[in-house]
Amino acid sequence: ADRRSCGGCRDPVTPFEPEDERLDIGDESGNGSFEGDLSHMPKRSPLSCEDQVLIQDLSERGFHILPSRLSQPSLGRVIDCLKQQRLRRTPLNDTDHSHWWDEVDCPANTIAAQHLFTEQVKELVSQIWGPPSLCVFWANVYRAGERIPRHRDTEGELQIITALSIPPHACGGALIIHHQQSHEVLLSPGDQLIFSASTTDHETSVLSGTADCPNPIRAVGVCRLFFS
Repeated sequence: ADRRSCGGCRDPVTPFEPEDERLDIGDESGNGSFEGDLSHMPKRSPLSCEDQVLIQDLSERGFHILPSRLSQPSLGRVIDCLKQQRLRRTPLNDTDHSHWWDEVDCPANTIAAQHLFTEQVKELVSQIWGPPSLCVFWANVYRAGERIPRHRDTEGELQIITALSIPPHACGGALIIHHQQSHEVLLSPGDQLIFSASTTDHETSVLSGTADCPNPIRAVGVCRLFFS
């Protein structure tokens, strides 16, 4: 994966049809050996209790959840901001075009980016590893039949996933992190998840429609952090 996508490719892909297609991510209801080793990154001290829990979770589970980090009004602002951006279809990488999903860039100076990496989360991360040298933002949107196969990203030390639009659990589409064992991570809108996408295998299950939610949409915001 490069700096634009959890798996993505930086080269132009299939043009949008129609030309003025906009991002449609529904709403927050979703309708419409340690693999994550970060020991090479110097840690600051002393560490708070929250810092220690984050480090322990990354070591033991491969991920750390920040529950209900974004409020409903904040989610609405992020979604409204992202809906102004154009969609692009993206594959896993330059050579694997077997799986595609929608992606949208998120400039760092937008309201959406400010919510995907808030000052509070920035402070939490910086207390452990120091301030990041680069932050890259985007959003991934999955529809029925789509998934990301198991892989690792090729860039970045940490990744923060923000759940924006999550369909009912019966629709699938959940993030699965493989760290010592496989973890199906169930997120609610507003939750954030921190993990090392470049050192930890991860994938999503297939998103499928149900009688109650025939056209599911799963949308997540992504913030990729570089520390060197």
